[in-house]
Amino acid sequence: MPYKNFSFGKSERLCSKKLIEELFSNNQVHKIIEHPFLLLWKEEQIESDYPAQVLIIVSKKLFPKAVDRNRIRRQIRELYRLNKHHIYETLEKHQKEVALMVMYKDRQKLQLSVLKTHYNKLIEKLIKNIEQTV
Repeated sequence: MPYKNFSFGKSERLCSKKLIEELFSNNQVHKIIEHPFLLLWKEEQIESDYPAQVLIIVSKKLFPKAVDRNRIRRQIRELYRLNKHHIYETLEKHQKEVALMVMYKDRQKLQLSVLKTHYNKLIEKLIKNIEQTV
């Protein structure tokens, strides 16, 4: 299945309460830190056409205004949408399915260009991690 379409539909979002609780429980969950991001991922059978589902979290404690949280969440979604094909190709190659949770952990709003560099490093670490767990 070609993953070069740059959409981000409902079936690519992590909505399962059970999976979300499993990611928060830290039970067999892999953790990757690349400031300002924290990525938690777990190999899991997902009921989706895509090999990965993602949840993006921006803390209400760090950003009390919904406008700020929504802007950061929108930027992270855009970065994921543009770079997801790298993750999908790796997962297809190793025949895996994963649930991902991306958390924004900084107290400052960073520009998109800065977020992009850190996000690309995060994706590289994730791909290396997936390949090591084969």
